[in-house]
Amino acid sequence: MKNIKTTNLRKYYGTGDNIIKALDGIDLEIDHGDFVAVVGASGSGKSTLLHMLGGLDNATEGSVLVQDKGLFDLDEEELAVFRRRNVGFVFQNYNLIPILNVYENIILPIQLDGRDIDEEYVNSIIETLGLDEKKYSLPNNLSGGQQQRVAIARAVVANPKLILADEPTGNLDSANGEEVMKLLSELNKEGTTIIMVTHSPSDAEYAHRIVQLFDGHIVTENIRKIL
Repeated sequence: MKNIKTTNLRKYYGTGDNIIKALDGIDLEIDHGDFVAVVGASGSGKSTLLHMLGGLDNATEGSVLVQDKGLFDLDEEELAVFRRRNVGFVFQNYNLIPILNVYENIILPIQLDGRDIDEEYVNSIIETLGLDEKKYSLPNNLSGGQQQRVAIARAVVANPKLILADEPTGNLDSANGEEVMKLLSELNKEGTTIIMVTHSPSDAEYAHRIVQLFDGHIVTENIRKIL
């Protein structure tokens, strides 16, 4: 079953001689339960593609279907509800709320959606990511790596159908990075679709498919293993 489909997806910035083609005609299909690593040099369009797949930015041209919904056809309220209920985001810049502690940041998406909080599951994620002792700390009292782990916990704790991760281990040491990748891998085995932007060859090894971008184009696709 197709979970995501992009057709002729383009994102241009500027005009005339100054135009930048961040994405230039991306056709991509991703199955439900797939784990895709998006790789390529800086400026190749990886993060732009991730933002498009999550409905965080509009396209210059083309379409994105997620679970048969055209993201660019939804209004802002519909899009916000769809993202909150279906997509977990891991951003490079964390996007934590500075006045909320670790626990409050993690459960925020669940609260916004008016759902009950599974305390046991939340605490298991916190423990897995080594945040037990920081549970009630504010973000400005955390290291970059700790903030990254909070962002990852927030993305996965609501059991989203799709996780979009932008360099999820970029600010972590090897041990914590491995724990994060094991967690993502386990979620994927349970049926979560994961699309991950990464510069790390070892992180890409966890993916079933590797999609390489260059100057806004898909230049290679490698299927690593079949589920």
